[in-house]
Amino acid sequence: MPANDEMAIKLEDVVITEVLQRRSRRPADYKAENDALRALAQHLIDDPETLLQRLVDIAVQLCTCGSVGVNIPDTLPSGERVFRWAAVAGAYAKYEGKTVPRETSPSSVALDRGATQLFSFPGRYFSSLGSLDPPVVEGLVLELRFRGDAVGTLWIATHDRQREFDLEDVRLMTSLTTFTAAALQAQRQRADVRQANELKDRFLATLSHELRTLLTAILNWTRMMRLSAVETSRIPHALETIERNAQLQMDLVSDLLDLERIRMGTLRLNPDTIAMPTLVQSVLDSFAPVAQAKALTMAASLHPAVEPVWADGSRLEQVLRNLLSNAVKFTPDGGRIDVTLRQHGHMAEVIVTDTGIGIAPEALPHVFEAFMQGDTDHRTVTQGLGLGLAIVRNLVALHGGTVTANSAGAGCGTTFTVALPTSSSRPLEQAAGGLPPDPEGRRIRTAGSSS
Repeated sequence: MPANDEMAIKLEDVVITEVLQRRSRRPADYKAENDALRALAQHLIDDPETLLQRLVDIAVQLCTCGSVGVNIPDTLPSGERVFRWAAVAGAYAKYEGKTVPRETSPSSVALDRGATQLFSFPGRYFSSLGSLDPPVVEGLVLELRFRGDAVGTLWIATHDRQREFDLEDVRLMTSLTTFTAAALQAQRQRADVRQANELKDRFLATLSHELRTLLTAILNWTRMMRLSAVETSRIPHALETIERNAQLQMDLVSDLLDLERIRMGTLRLNPDTIAMPTLVQSVLDSFAPVAQAKALTMAASLHPAVEPVWADGSRLEQVLRNLLSNAVKFTPDGGRIDVTLRQHGHMAEVIVTDTGIGIAPEALPHVFEAFMQGDTDHRTVTQGLGLGLAIVRNLVALHGGTVTANSAGAGCGTTFTVALPTSSSRPLEQAAGGLPPDPEGRRIRTAGSSS
């Protein structure tokens, strides 16, 4: 966006990258560059903010320019996409933390073009720079990119007409940005590893607790019966408790095995033509006692004209059971669960909506991740081991379908939508009994396959 429409300044008027090839190149000072990289390396274990600040502090001295900064793409709560001045040194240090719309920043030009750009008096065109004091005479903008991902930009600005940037500045800053981008990527990977370890530790602790709780009930009732400490009239209740806890333990182990089979690509499927109204109604009927115990209203709208799907019926039942168990678990007594089956184009859709405690916005993208339990105060994900929804996502994907989760937030309920391709839409090569290829590259096995 031009800063002054009356002057009709165009982007081409301020972008002068081509002059770099014609300017005299000052001699390289490799000693100063090596000293700078060594100084920067001392901050590799620091947090990203400290590392970036050290980068701009070093760059402003190394380039003998007026200001240096790092711009990081960000999104404001309003949804506006901006660049945030994450670290700044020199005359513009006072503007650290400033945000500018992406379309009014030279950084967007460098990222869009995928190359370093040189600007002359960019404030004439970019309104976000028009009020800076002192003004930018020349600005050199380089990408902070690592393994194909742009993580931001490094810009250096001069406020002196006598200081012109040349190819040595480009080489020097490229060296610093490449080093810094690699360091930031390494930090991100270390953070991911730490998070994975934390999730693993939390999962193991939860698994131990779940198993211990189930086994304690089984052992206690078994010992009491062996010692004849249970009244004859209570024996059926004792056996029922033992059976229920044993079944829960078996379900837990089955979920773990299923997830591992999916991960290894060894899960076997038995595809057939499945009438969805019949299957969904059967699963709903099995949940009637549970819903009644919690005084839940469970309503169904099953369109009989929905086309059949080519799928493993037992696995689809598993998908629906997991979704309904999730809805029952997180819907308070007296709440409501609605199940809808409908035809949507060539897809059969099953929609499960509850009036439960909802999902926090920040947790919504993670509900289908394995081993995510989250903060139960906000129902960020799920209580228990966090396996059910992960299994749902993978089983649906193995059938060529999709599953999505939507919630307006805490206390607003949740809607899960499963979409499965109908038999009439499956490719000809599936006529022999196969299923669609898994989008994540896992190998799908069907009953009778030898590999």
